[in-house]
Amino acid sequence: MRIFERAGERVEVEIDDRATSPIRAKWDADRECRRLVAEGWVQIGGMREEAASQPALLAALAAQPDDLETLQIYGDSLAERGDPWGQIILIQHALETLPRFGHAERRDAFQREDIRLRFMHATRLWGALGEQIVDEPTQKYAADLVDATWRCGFVRSAHLHGMPEELEMLIAPLASLEITQFLRTLVIEAALWERRTCDALAAQRWPHLEALEIRSPYRDPGDRVLDARWLVPLLAPEITPKLTELCVTVSHSTDGLCFALATNPIGARLRKLTLLDAQLTEEGIAFLGGGSFDSLRSLKITGTGPPNTKRLLSRLAPELSIDLRLGGAGEIDET
Repeated sequence: MRIFERAGERVEVEIDDRATSPIRAKWDADRECRRLVAEGWVQIGGMREEAASQPALLAALAAQPDDLETLQIYGDSLAERGDPWGQIILIQHALETLPRFGHAERRDAFQREDIRLRFMHATRLWGALGEQIVDEPTQKYAADLVDATWRCGFVRSAHLHGMPEELEMLIAPLASLEITQFLRTLVIEAALWERRTCDALAAQRWPHLEALEIRSPYRDPGDRVLDARWLVPLLAPEITPKLTELCVTVSHSTDGLCFALATNPIGARLRKLTLLDAQLTEEGIAFLGGGSFDSLRSLKITGTGPPNTKRLLSRLAPELSIDLRLGGAGEIDET
């Protein structure tokens, strides 16, 4: 309890234990105390508490990134400091909580304001990516190369596509942004894969990433430009500690990735594994079959590989789709 006095009057401010969350209760009490001080009241008793700090709110969000109440409080705290990101969080929060039917006009107004604010404050949101023009005729910025899905002011999924140099320009800044700290889905689609692009991905931390999709172009059966072994460093627990879904398309040397999945801690938490147009041998299938994939629910594999693969892997997942043709070329060894 905090006690305030003005002109002989006293007001008591308590944290309401009946509030839906302790963070909401503290935030509401802090706002009330701040209002009283602004109106000339003086605190004369009770514990002096600091307002909920941004690090404390972010820590609460890190524990529960989808908690709408904490997201709103965080948006409030930023907006009160004059940070336009706070306005964007609050507008997207309003869109999230708006009833699905009967509010089309309000929804349209919120969406227009959201688009306007995100354009006007692109540098605040995207850092250098928001001010770097990559194509003057089309007025395209580097941030426009990221197909982003937003929720309450944070980018929850991102789809990047382009040449290696374009991807490498995006990856490190993307991982360091405030708006992407709770990124859950990442799709990387390279026109041409090079090892340095995979190294750039593995050089960052993706603490909340749950789904990773690596896409490659497919031109003919011998044109598998992605060496699946390049992806192994991305599976390290300190890089992607929450990854549960992995999709890789058009790769060679896929045996090496299978070995890593079967021997890395990710195997115990992986729920969905998709290897499309993969190049596998009996060794790679044996790695998968011998792994402990206790959480795996969906396994889909296409490409080239040994016969009887479906029978050998039948125990791994309740949802199983195997479509492999016999491969005659063997593994491509490009370490």
